[in-house]
Amino acid sequence: MAKSSRPRLKDLRAIYLLTGECCELGADPVAWRTHVVEQVPTLFHGQLGLLMEVELAAEPFESLFWVRPRMLADFGWATESDRKPFEAHIQSGKPEEGPHITPDLLDRRAQVFHWRGDLGTAAWHETFFYNEYVKKCHLDDGLFAHSQVGDGQFRWLFVNSGCDGRPFSRRERTMMKLLNGELARLQTDSRLSELGAPSVAKLSPRLRDVLTCLMEGASEKETAAHLGISVYTVHDHVKALYKRFDVASRGELLAICRTLWPALEKLKASDH
Repeated sequence: MAKSSRPRLKDLRAIYLLTGECCELGADPVAWRTHVVEQVPTLFHGQLGLLMEVELAAEPFESLFWVRPRMLADFGWATESDRKPFEAHIQSGKPEEGPHITPDLLDRRAQVFHWRGDLGTAAWHETFFYNEYVKKCHLDDGLFAHSQVGDGQFRWLFVNSGCDGRPFSRRERTMMKLLNGELARLQTDSRLSELGAPSVAKLSPRLRDVLTCLMEGASEKETAAHLGISVYTVHDHVKALYKRFDVASRGELLAICRTLWPALEKLKASDH
């Protein structure tokens, strides 16, 4: 008897736990997307998580580089050299080399594609995309989720198994469909911020330290003493924060960054 494609209760709990964590980080557009990428390999018992947000840059399928990446986050490469074939695919400017990128895809608000499941294992292993890129990355099966996030803008989420990993199941395909739908719903409800919103993800560790002190109510002098640096250095960092967030005062800075505190805490934990 074929295994059911219905998610189990623990699968549903894991999906909603992940989306809840994303909502906690949701004010920071980079932090919540990065968190998805870091967690999907565990959720799906895979190796690699990858998220791209792209926008149309030319007539689809008519020229090279007809999509332009707006953001790319990935997590789980076994080695840095395994990432090189993926970079070659991006640099080819031909996303349609992947069997999951089809003309009808762009007309859909959401779609999930399973490389082995939808093509069949033998057919998948005969594709140019598998042999030229995926196999050289030491990966094999993959789940791909497409979501339209704006006019001519799309989010593409992947989870991949290693070359010695098991193929994904029909149940996991259903789980990806559910996760994709929940992320889209939360974006529509503005609980997950869009790209371009303020973010602390690209701040240096030192700037994050200074911002944390300011948000905890410390003066520049107290911040300098706590971090073991000069007041002049702290002042320079504060000016850099003002410039980064396009503000003119500490009050404006803290008003913007108040909702980014969960993302700042998560990043600081990884710094130390």
